[in-house]
Amino acid sequence: ARTKNRHISQSETEVGKVIEKIYIAGIYARLSQERKEAYRDKSNSLEMQEELCINAANEKDIKILRVYKDYEYSGTNFKRPAFIEMMEDIRTSRINCIIVKDMSRFGREYLEIANYIEKVFPFLGVRFISVNDNLDTKDGIK
Repeated sequence: ARTKNRHISQSETEVGKVIEKIYIAGIYARLSQERKEAYRDKSNSLEMQEELCINAANEKDIKILRVYKDYEYSGTNFKRPAFIEMMEDIRTSRINCIIVKDMSRFGREYLEIANYIEKVFPFLGVRFISVNDNLDTKDGIK
């Protein structure tokens, strides 16, 4: 019988196991002013965006801290009240994951979106999930 490791307790051998990171999410939903009538009770409504993101969070065992909603704000500008609050919650480590219905709800300036997803969020340790775009940065961007 092997005797080399018999004096090591089980708890000591469990130290090497990988601990799964716990994600606390903020769901971000946005509806622009020019679209509010067209999307009433449809797939882009704030409520539908929220429901889709909650379902995605539940599937991935992600806890939700808060839903951030910008109503009647254009996606071309990132100076939106709920977006600013969400970024502050990231900076203060209240959340470490963002879930959106799709990229267009996050913003319309694609270079700015790419900057957040490829540079800002990885630097801050934030996981980004865009449900309908099948994007989850948990394991990096591919």
